[in-house]
Amino acid sequence: MKKLAFILALAMTACAVSSCGEKKNSDTDISAETSDTAETTQQATEATVDYSDDIIGIWMADSQSGTGENSFASGMAFYKDMTGDFIMDFSNIMYFNADGSFVAGETVFPAECTASVPDQDILMVNSGDNDVIVLKRTDSFGDNDEINGVYQLAGGALYDSITQTLKDSYGDANNNFCFIIKGEKMYLDMSGAFQYKLDGDSLAMAGAKAYFKDGVDSVKIDVSDDSLSLINGSDVQTFHRFNMMS
Repeated sequence: MKKLAFILALAMTACAVSSCGEKKNSDTDISAETSDTAETTQQATEATVDYSDDIIGIWMADSQSGTGENSFASGMAFYKDMTGDFIMDFSNIMYFNADGSFVAGETVFPAECTASVPDQDILMVNSGDNDVIVLKRTDSFGDNDEINGVYQLAGGALYDSITQTLKDSYGDANNNFCFIIKGEKMYLDMSGAFQYKLDGDSLAMAGAKAYFKDGVDSVKIDVSDDSLSLINGSDVQTFHRFNMMS
């Protein structure tokens, strides 16, 4: 279990490194960050592109972080209210099998270790007298008899390690996260992780440790059909549009 906690910690830290760079001030307001730049570029011509509608949705990186069985995909979700989430696909690290068993790292907990309390929307995995993970469903989709849905982490041996890692990596202001279970897929969604601003093909992000590589304030973007590119000089990160429900 300690190894799994370490893998999860490594995964969440790697997400920050792979999509970002140095920490920015979490108390900084994005409008204040970009005001000086806006003032100095008033004489510039109007932006020729508008990605404000195209960028809305979930985008997962084309390349994965980690190696082998500990690899995972990470991405971002952009919303119309100019906020966004960080998303990680933990399905290679931990997930529920169709037979009810739970896989955590290299350990498989058989179906008899999985229990639910339907009237409380609780899903838990036990090992002897110890809770491995306790999840409380806050939203469901599909058949209510299935485990598919949105869950808050409510307890278990993984609770402290995951919450502490998120706190260390993303700060108190952004410790609002949930797990999304769909079939044998398991995603971690850090809700409201950042605010963003678009100015033509320039994307700026701010919030609880929302940042780009090398600590730059903004990057150029290109959205073409179902492909999103973040461009910082010669460094290009590519993402594809993603549907967690498929």
